[in-house]
Amino acid sequence: MTSSVRLAIRFCGRFALFIVAQIVVYELLPTIFSTFHLLPISWLATQILVLIGVPAELVTRHLAAGFCRLDLAGAQYAVTHECTGILAVFVVGAAVMAYPVALRARVRGLALAVPAVSLFGILRLVILGVVAQSRPEWIEVFHVYIMELATLAFAMFVFIYWIEDMRERHV
Repeated sequence: MTSSVRLAIRFCGRFALFIVAQIVVYELLPTIFSTFHLLPISWLATQILVLIGVPAELVTRHLAAGFCRLDLAGAQYAVTHECTGILAVFVVGAAVMAYPVALRARVRGLALAVPAVSLFGILRLVILGVVAQSRPEWIEVFHVYIMELATLAFAMFVFIYWIEDMRERHV
C-alpha cells in the first residue's frame, strides 16, 4: 500500500471519528446547540429578512424542543438545526480536524470554517424566506435540493480554501 493510500485511509478514519464525536456531543447537549447555534442563526436571518422587506417574526418558545418557528406572511416554518446548516459545520469541522497538519493549523481552520459555514446558514435561511414569500410553490425544491447542494458546495469550498491557504503559508 502506498503512503498516499495510507494517508487517505487515515484521513477517512479520523474524519469518521470526528463526525461521530460531534454527533454524540450534539445529542448529549441539545440545549447548548439550540442556544448557541440554532437561535442566533435563526434570529439573524429573521432580522435580515425584515431589513430587506420580508415580513418575518421568529417564535422561540419551542427552542428547547430543537426548533424555532419562522412566521412569514401567510406561512409558518419550523426552523430546525438542519435548516441552519449544522451538518455542514460538522462536516467541515471534522475534515479540518482530520487533515494531517499541526494543531495550530487546525485551530486556524476551525476559526475560519465554523463562522463561514454558519454565516452561510444565515444566508440559506434568508434565501428560503425570500423564496417562501415570493414563490411559495418553489420552497420545497429550494429547501430540499438547491440550498442543500449550495450548502454542501460552500462547505467544500471553505475546506479547499483552507487547505490552499495553508499550503501558501508553508511554502
